[in-house]
This record gives sequence, structure tokens and C-alpha cells, in this order.
Amino acid sequence: MLCYPPAIVLTFAALQKGGRMAVSPQEVRELLMARDADFQRLAQEHSLYETQLDRLSKQTYLNSEDLLMEIELKKRKLRVKDEMEILLARRRREFDNR
Repeated sequence: MLCYPPAIVLTFAALQKGGRMAVSPQEVRELLMARDADFQRLAQEHSLYETQLDRLSKQTYLNSEDLLMEIELKKRKLRVKDEMEILLARRRREFDNR
């Protein structure tokens, strides 16, 4: 059984009863992390790119291949972040329209 933060549980309870509660971006993010496989995959990818970039930044010298890899990782990380934001905005609109 999954445990959710009280804010999410309360929000869902209110929404299920037809109540209109403002849902914070953090609550939507936590909901997606708990229940949305695509969002979880994207978050995992984002974390992987962050780890790889962190590893590169700790090197004392970056050759041209490392610099190109750094640029590519930053682009990938940003693309994934954009996809996550799209999912967040879509879910937020769903809550606002209920």
C-alpha cells in the first residue's frame, strides 16, 4: 500500500466529494510521482542526467568529447524537464476544471 502525504489525501477527498480546492504545484508533482508511470520515468531520466552532469563537473579537465557530452546532457535534461512540466500543467488543468 502506498502512503501519500496528508495534503494529497485531503485534496483527493475534497475533489472526490465535488469540492473545489486549490491544488498546489507541489501536490500535483507528488501525485504524479506516486501514480504516473510516464512522470516517474521522466523524473528518473532527469535524475540520471543530473548525476552524469555532476560527475562531469567534478573532473578537473574536460576534453572536447567531455564538453560535447556536457552540452548533450544539458539538452537532454532540459527536454525531460520540459516534458515533466507539460504533464504537470496538463494535470493541474484537470484539477482546475473539476
